[in-house]
Amino acid sequence: MILLIAIILFIIFLIYSIKPRSEGYTLEGLKLSWKNKASIEGVVDKWIVILKDKSGTKIHEYENSDAGNLKDFTDVTMNIVDKKEFDNRIIGDNTLELYYNKVSSDTKLYTKTVTFTEGDFGYTVDTSKLEEIDIPEPEPEPVDCKGYWSGWSGCSKTCGGGKTSRTWTTTTQPKNGGKACPSPSSETKDCNTQGCKVNCNGYWSGWSGCSKTCGGGTRSRTWTTTTQPKNGGTACPSPSTQSQSCNTQGCKVNCNGYWTGWSSCSKKCGGGTKYRIWITTTQPKNGGTACPSPSTHWQSCNTHKCRRKGH
Repeated sequence: MILLIAIILFIIFLIYSIKPRSEGYTLEGLKLSWKNKASIEGVVDKWIVILKDKSGTKIHEYENSDAGNLKDFTDVTMNIVDKKEFDNRIIGDNTLELYYNKVSSDTKLYTKTVTFTEGDFGYTVDTSKLEEIDIPEPEPEPVDCKGYWSGWSGCSKTCGGGKTSRTWTTTTQPKNGGKACPSPSSETKDCNTQGCKVNCNGYWSGWSGCSKTCGGGTRSRTWTTTTQPKNGGTACPSPSTQSQSCNTQGCKVNCNGYWTGWSSCSKKCGGGTKYRIWITTTQPKNGGTACPSPSTHWQSCNTHKCRRKGH
């Protein structure tokens, strides 16, 4: 117990003079006295007294917040009723309830039955009773756990299924039944679960020999795959065979033709000339063998001396 009121000498001096009237009954006074013990200051703001009739209906309420009545180890005296008129519900068993700060089941300190009868009129009734009353320790306010999650860490893998984690940091520990902190204080989840890209891998064969030595041939090469592509990786070459032109230079064409026979000698003796001519049937191309140049050949003939007449 943090708070304890030993309400010692809880004396109810019912000092009253009840005068019956056709309209009702007048209660001259109702005095309540006790002595505070420890743990009053700073806890109790005011005292509340409620009087209820036999049906449980409230017929009177009194509040007192005098500073002198809110100190530790202090005698408290309050006149809770002062010349108040009641109807006939005051006759019989009444209930007197004492509260602090507010009217609730948690702050009720004392309950007493006070009986008024018409035969008591004109007398002072002493209902003194020694009581000790404990104020229950108030339920402490719950304190929830407070804190924050760190950001998710980087994934342990860029693809193929990695892990990422985060950690809880507590700034305020929970108390008195407050919301607990996350447990465990770290979390892990999968990340980058997509398959890793695998690029096509392989090699091209060397180029084949050209189909022609000149005049435009073709050659080819073939792709051999050693690793098939996956998950969006670079595709293999398609088609897997490539061809290209080769030896596109024109083929050599040699000059072709023939020499005519020698002509007749221009002289029968004494040195004449004769010739022959080259007839080209195919012109040379692309560096082929050239035709004879000049295309006419001359040659001496009948170089013997002529005979003189008469000899």
